[in-house]
Amino acid sequence: MSVNLSSMSTDDPFDGGSQQQSPDPRSAPIGKSSSLKDSFQAGVARNVLTSAGTTVLSGARGVGNYVVHNPLRLKIFSFVGSLAVLAISIVSFLNVFNIASPALYVMNAYMIIFAFVLAVAESNTSWPGVQKLQNIIYEQFGFLKNNLGRGIFLVFMGTLWISSWTFWLGFVGLYLCCVGIGYIVIHFLHHKTEESTQHVTFDMEESPAQRV
Repeated sequence: MSVNLSSMSTDDPFDGGSQQQSPDPRSAPIGKSSSLKDSFQAGVARNVLTSAGTTVLSGARGVGNYVVHNPLRLKIFSFVGSLAVLAISIVSFLNVFNIASPALYVMNAYMIIFAFVLAVAESNTSWPGVQKLQNIIYEQFGFLKNNLGRGIFLVFMGTLWISSWTFWLGFVGLYLCCVGIGYIVIHFLHHKTEESTQHVTFDMEESPAQRV
């Protein structure tokens, strides 16, 4: 019996190098699934940002309409804020424990002056002596005659207190900034009307039709 050796395979069945590895069928779907997941997350993020932007713009328009149609309330908010600043500044100025920080005394002295000027400017002209003081203030601080100047002045006072890095002063400072922005909104929305050249006064009466 003869055996044809030439017809026998010479490959070593135990040699792993000669065997071709079949591709893993799970590798391609994993990459595709990851890209789909990233696309889905990006779409969700865009939708969330769009919804948030729409909500913010809608809220800003609502606040703007409220401020424009209720200028007297904004004036009251400003008057209350000026009284709060005046009271806190006086107490802080008289605090002997701040003697190690002379800069606080300087800032509080300025804030007392600013708050007093703003409180008088926001006061009712029918109160005794207010009309005379307002005439003096408007002569020396002419920018308080219009809503834009008053708004910028409030934002300036607010940023001074926000920079103090204390909770209560920062809260009051943020309050002043919000009121100041309200005055600025009134100025730009009423720039073609009579209110653009005159500041808000207590003589302005709100009609039910104007209220939001």
